[in-house]
Amino acid sequence: MGFTTDNADRFFESITEKEKQDQVGYWSNDIGLPSSLDEKFQRWLFAMVSPRTSWQLNVRGYEAIKDFYAWKWNKRELAKRLRQSGAGLHNERADNIWSFTKSYWDDPIEYLPKAGEHWWAYRDRIERKIKGIARAKTSFGLELNFPSTARVLCADIHGCRLFGFDSTLTKSTKHTHLYDRMEYHWLNQCRAYGIPSVAARNIFWNRQLRRKNTRFWSRCLESSETKSRLDQLESAEEYKKNNPLFNWAGIN
Repeated sequence: MGFTTDNADRFFESITEKEKQDQVGYWSNDIGLPSSLDEKFQRWLFAMVSPRTSWQLNVRGYEAIKDFYAWKWNKRELAKRLRQSGAGLHNERADNIWSFTKSYWDDPIEYLPKAGEHWWAYRDRIERKIKGIARAKTSFGLELNFPSTARVLCADIHGCRLFGFDSTLTKSTKHTHLYDRMEYHWLNQCRAYGIPSVAARNIFWNRQLRRKNTRFWSRCLESSETKSRLDQLESAEEYKKNNPLFNWAGIN
């Protein structure tokens, strides 16, 4: 199948107001903007672990290295943590993350958007700086760092299939053009339906994995306070669902 927007159009038409409110609220308020250069770096680390692995191993790999002061000056320790996480390709990941770490901490301001810089130009500039992640995962890094405002698309395998492709796109000139078309259409639909790109993509992702929200993977990005609060809310909801007499008694 070639490029088509039919499935994407149907997806945007099907987004419910509850899905929209839940995802916008979660990513804008519960996750929110990183509050320091350290936290920005950690969100880039999550993106750096993500290529060619499952979401489960992405989380495990990130959890193994998010305490980066333990390995920031010790590449062997970084490689050991990645190997023990089971995320796979640990030598390649260690090389790429080590290179990125030196680049980032050499000049972290270079990883921020410049005044007047278009999102696409920003994304492409960062992609050229980071070894080991291409356009989709660089976009993912921007999504994690700017969850309410990023106007880019992380077109992973699921996103590519939405637009009619059976596999992810390569760096060839032809595929770069196709990626541009996907991203342009996606962002136009986000504008038309009044939903941030990150929220829309996570609604799509949740549906693919039949999950009610993204906490099955994004919980590791939450602050300890947010994690505790949301865990308590989910426990209360689960209790009410499993104990119908709780509602019959008029207790809410």
